[in-house]
Formats: sequence, structure tokens, C-alpha cells
Amino acid sequence: MAETFSSTRREVPAADIAVAEENLRVLRHTSQRNAIKRMAHLREMLLVMIRGIGRSRLREMILSNFGSDEWYEIFSAQAPDFTLHNRGTEDLADAVFFCREVSRELWGDLPEQTVISQLLAELHGQNLSEPFAVSPTVACVQSRLTDQVLSAVFSPEVRVRTRYHGSFRDACEEVAAAQADIALLPIENESNGFLNSFFSLLERYELKIIAAAECGNASESPVGYEKEKWNRFLFLCREYVVHPSMRASEPSSYVLDLILPFRSQVPVASILGAAQMCSLKIRRIDGIGAVLRGMHYVSLYAAEQTIDTLTFLVFLLLFVPQFDVLGIYPNFVKELE
Repeated sequence: MAETFSSTRREVPAADIAVAEENLRVLRHTSQRNAIKRMAHLREMLLVMIRGIGRSRLREMILSNFGSDEWYEIFSAQAPDFTLHNRGTEDLADAVFFCREVSRELWGDLPEQTVISQLLAELHGQNLSEPFAVSPTVACVQSRLTDQVLSAVFSPEVRVRTRYHGSFRDACEEVAAAQADIALLPIENESNGFLNSFFSLLERYELKIIAAAECGNASESPVGYEKEKWNRFLFLCREYVVHPSMRASEPSSYVLDLILPFRSQVPVASILGAAQMCSLKIRRIDGIGAVLRGMHYVSLYAAEQTIDTLTFLVFLLLFVPQFDVLGIYPNFVKELE
């Protein structure tokens, strides 16, 4: 009769366990030392670039890569071991470290929020708008919910002038035509989730997201959409704005909304891994090919804008040049009446 499993078990000798643990400890120590060496070599590579072409030229080359594969191809040819084709976590960590060092060398002396706003404006060939005047004009579709959203986001010192329209398209058109400062647009709700039809207005009118408001207990709907229940609104402008004068309260987080191609040199999983290394968390991911010609919509968030947010933008510029930024903006959360 065959022996049962319990009768054939043997205890693993403690000495063997100790040897295995010691081997793992040595490997961890070796890995840590190698990581320190890699970081030193990566920083030296950056300093060699700066000595060779200067900070201004390096910054110019990185920014000119937006929407082009030229820098990535040059970089891959010069440093083939530094590309991210099917590489592991260690290579991704090296890339993020390199981008963090680039951020510090090129923009380290400036406030992060200002640098990020300037970068976004420059990448899109726009001027960076100053904060709104004390009475910005907001184009929107009238409802009690809309008024509550505005009062939840704008501080009492800001005298908001509202211009009501019969459709959200008309509101976006008014902002695109410079007849209003901000368009207020619903983008998500509890009933239907992500609203692709409204999202397409951003692309059509080339508007930029400058803030968002997540609103709970909303029971009233905008005119013409009586059956819907709105949860999240976007504040849209023609150009990026430095520190928009809203701040009725502190934002709960800062959101980075991206458009990523379905096919790129770097897999989406690696891009999200880099975001995590930069202290960015995933808010949502959608495939919106019907709206944006085969692209991923990726929304990330962080508690505040730091050098890590700038690092991630540099990572995208170097390794995922076909990306686009819809906005990096404060996200407000308000429980409505």
C-alpha cells in the first residue's frame, strides 16, 4: 500500500534554509550596489550630453521630439542598451531615474507647476495665459447643478459671469471663438460612465482642461438631458493657464490626462509602470478609437504636482513621443445639496 503524503513528509534541514537566505542576502546587496553604479553611470551620461551640446540645446532637442520619433531613433542608435523594447523593471527604473535627473538639471530651479504649464503651452505652440481676471466668463448649459459646481470650485472673490447655451457644442464654440474664457462640460456620470460624445468636443475645438469637479448627490440634469445624472465636469480653455484663480477649496488631487497611441515603441504597461515610479496612480483608462482614431485615453492622478510629474513628462517626451496631453489640472471634489 502506498504511503500517504503525511507519512512521507520530511523537514527541510535548518542549515539548508540558512544557506539559501544568505545567498539571497548577498544577491540583494549586490543588486543594491549595482543599482548605485547604474545611477552614477546614467548621471555621467547626462553630464556628457550637457557638456557636449549645452543645457539649452538639450532642452530644445527634447521638446522638439514631441510628436516625432526622431530623438528616440537617435537616442536608440547612440545608446541601444537604454531602449525599452520588451525590457524589465530594472531598465524601466533606469529610464525614470535618467528622466528625473534631466528634469533637475534643466528645470530644477523653477516651481514645478509653472514649469509644467510652460512646457504644455510650448509643446502645443501656444502662449501661456495668465490667471483669469476677477470676473471670468463661463459658457455652459444652464441647470441648478451647473450653478452649484461653479460655486464649489470658484472662490468667493471671483465674480463668475455665466453665458448659458442650448447645447454643449455651442458653449465650446464660444470659448474657441474667444468670446468666453471657460466652457463647462460634463465628462462622466454614474449612469453612463465615460461620455465619449462630449469628449470628442475637446478634440474638435482643441480645448485644454484646466480643472475638474467631481460632484456627488447630483439629481438634476442639464437642459435636454433630463434622464442623465452628472458626476464630473471639466473646465476647458483655449490655452493653458498658470494657477487658475478658482480655489474655493484645496483640490483633492492633481490629474494628468493623456492620449497614447495603441502602437508605440514602449508598451502601455511600461508607460504605466513609469507613471507609478513617478508617484502617479491610475484614475481610469479607456480605448476611444472611434473618437480619437485608435488611441488610449489614460487619466492619472497624484496628491500634488512635484518633480515626479515633470519627470514623467520628460519620460514621455524621450520614449513615447506620439503622446498628447489634454491637461494637468486640479481636481475638486464636492458633495452637492
